[in-house]
Amino acid sequence: QWLGPYEILLACVALFACDALAERLEVAFRRRAVLGLVEAVVLWNVAVTWGHPEDALAVALAVYALIFAIDGRFTGVGWLFGAALAVQPLVIVIFPILLAKAGKKRAFGLVLRGLVPAAVVTLPPLALAFHTTIHALTQQPTFPHIDHATPWTTLAPKLGGTGANFAVGGGPTRVVSLLLAGALGWWALRWRSRPEMLMWAAALALALRCYTESVMTAYYIWPALAVALVVAARSSQRRFAVVVVLAVVTTVVAQWRLGEFPWWAIDVAGMSAVLIVAARPDELSPDASQVEAARFRASGPQRPTRSAASKTQRNRKKKKKAAARARR
Repeated sequence: QWLGPYEILLACVALFACDALAERLEVAFRRRAVLGLVEAVVLWNVAVTWGHPEDALAVALAVYALIFAIDGRFTGVGWLFGAALAVQPLVIVIFPILLAKAGKKRAFGLVLRGLVPAAVVTLPPLALAFHTTIHALTQQPTFPHIDHATPWTTLAPKLGGTGANFAVGGGPTRVVSLLLAGALGWWALRWRSRPEMLMWAAALALALRCYTESVMTAYYIWPALAVALVVAARSSQRRFAVVVVLAVVTTVVAQWRLGEFPWWAIDVAGMSAVLIVAARPDELSPDASQVEAARFRASGPQRPTRSAASKTQRNRKKKKKAAARARR
């Protein structure tokens, strides 16, 4: 139990990431204060009830990668996303959104930096226990009698076991979410100059896991709710209030033990309603990505102008001539 406080602190990084994204999307301070409280409520499932700070940390790193993408800092995007992927692979559905923002010229570098951290944590277990690691990566056993079965449980491959130990493979159905995420990234190309819509696309990408998962747990809905709340903060006061209520109610209902289909239907409906209401945020004007990118470039080291450089060169020549006359 002594690890509990450290898990909470680790998970709270997600609160700072969501607030940074809200600030980057020019959300007013008072609304960001409300947003922070609501984000803490929906994070409760992940950090306290279920104790999975790695999910919160991975989403936090992915959100910071999205912020860097808005600012045009794509070297940092690759390393941040790679770190997020190494912590928890659930964030991989966001990668097509980052590629859409980066463009073709930066795609190779983004992929390379994103794969390095994941390879660092994956290669050692592959070398030590190849068959066990491959089985875990490809089959990804899940337990419908312990967690929540979904309508797709019957379509998942059966891995054996009885009672609470009965397992099905979650890996094959997750391929569907990856394919849908790729299509979403292609669709998001139209929003390259709309940071707020790219963030909404990221929230939708994170929701794909819940739409296609063969077995779900209550905290699976959190990543989509967390990012969608930030996007909704750029909407009208009424829309933001509706999203807040829907997110909190969906988070609470996710803890209930209902029948297989009612539980899945209620949670997916609540999450979908949040995405629908948040789907029309106010547009940033002027283009915030260009403004912030220019501000970032301006904060870097400045090259001397041509006139300043020529003046410096003339002063150096005068000093050399004066030194030569003094020696004579």
